[in-house]
Amino acid sequence: MHKIVGVLGMKTSKDMYKYGVYLFAILLFMLHFIRVFDNVFWADEGIAIKAARMDWNAMLNWVAINGHSPLHYILIWCVCHVFGYSGEIYHLVSILAYFTIMLVSCTYVRNRFGNIAATMLMVAASLLNHSIVYSVEVRMYTWCQLFIFLFYLVSERAITERKISNYVLLTIFGVCAAYSHYFAL
Repeated sequence: MHKIVGVLGMKTSKDMYKYGVYLFAILLFMLHFIRVFDNVFWADEGIAIKAARMDWNAMLNWVAINGHSPLHYILIWCVCHVFGYSGEIYHLVSILAYFTIMLVSCTYVRNRFGNIAATMLMVAASLLNHSIVYSVEVRMYTWCQLFIFLFYLVSERAITERKISNYVLLTIFGVCAAYSHYFAL
């Protein structure tokens, strides 16, 4: 073990586990990322695509009339108006939330809870059936998952560190989760 660690330029086997978590995250992310380039959309994904193509006021009015949580539609509208309208852009909006989950798992979760917890979280966020389907679907599910995940992490920190900033973040992530999908409530 020590010979391998030395050859790779790492000081300890602990470094090997740390970089192993990063490499595992990259592998899992790439398994999802390749699906960004398919241009197959489900009927309910068409709702978000339709909203992204409307002008701002029409989109907000349409979302309100149909009773949808508005945050995802606002996100996809903004991204599409900056980067254009294509299948890849629609999918990128959703995979951006998945990428954030993976990044937080590799950094914050690994530092706070350890390599095993970070790896288990990445496996669950990447390989469970619903995760595979929804990570690139042009819907709000991955964003809702991200905001609930961040809400949990901040609430755990708020219990141990009673700071105003934790409660502000708790409120922001809670509101973002609620405005992403009603199931977050």
